Amino acid sequence: MRWADFVAWVNQSKPDVMIDLYNWQTLIAGGLALFGALVTVWHIRRQIRQADVLAKQRLHREEDAAKAVLPLALSAII
Repeated sequence: MRWADFVAWVNQSKPDVMIDLYNWQTLIAGGLALFGALVTVWHIRRQIRQADVLAKQRLHREEDAAKAVLPLALSAII
């Protein structure tokens, strides 16, 4: 069954449903758009948190590397 066949069947068997959908289509579309925006915001926040975690891990690795080289630098000074 194609989409057009389904719509024709609903229109023939339940005309009130199609009238209700027509009357509420703007609200339904707005709700779907709001849902899509919320999902987008959630994913962007998750991506920002992941970038923060990666930046903190990089800083810790750089600090550990600097601490590992510190005895060599001190012995070179002496």
